[in-house]
This record gives sequence, C-alpha cells and structure tokens, in this order.
Amino acid sequence: KLSYNMSWANRMPPEFPIYPKANIKEAAGVDGGKCDLRVVNFTTAVGMKDVVDFYYTKAKRGGYSAEYLLRGNEHVLGGTNENDGGSFVIFLSNRKSGGTEVDIVASNGR
Repeated sequence: KLSYNMSWANRMPPEFPIYPKANIKEAAGVDGGKCDLRVVNFTTAVGMKDVVDFYYTKAKRGGYSAEYLLRGNEHVLGGTNENDGGSFVIFLSNRKSGGTEVDIVASNGR
C-alpha cells in the first residue's frame, strides 16, 4: 500500500539519503504497517563505483551489515541492522548515457 509522492524522498532513513546532486524520478513510502518503508528511484551522473562506495560506507557507519552482489548487469547492495531491525536493498545499474540509476528500498524511515 505504498503512497507515491516526491515528499517521501525527504523521509529516507539518515543512512540512505538521496545521493548528492541526483535527479529523483520517483519516491514512495508507507507508515504505520509492520515497518515504515521508503522507496526512491533516481539517477546521478556519478559512476557506479563511487555510488556503491558511498552507500556501503553509510550503511556500515549506521550499524548495518552490507553485502554487495552482482546479478547480471544489476549491482545489489543490501543489509540489516540488528540493533533496530532496519533493512535496506539498493539496486544499481549503469545508464547508457553515463552515470548510474539507483533504486533504494529501506525500512525505518523518518
């Protein structure tokens, strides 16, 4: 029962903010269920490695586990936080025009 509205992008968990200078394409979220879920899709002119490194570092500093996988052409970073029950998954792919397209799904948003 996601609600689609760009305002959800500002309510991402602090460990998973929108990448600096990114172009948000879509945002959604839900409050009051089993978890406060946030979903955002954006593009950035920055290369994949830098984006993965940014979110990996944010996750680890925020107390999350972080595992990086390659599934075909899609890169996936995900993990959990045992302290607060939070979880996240980030899907990344290279854009044909350069840069990276990113989808973040995270619980425990603001």
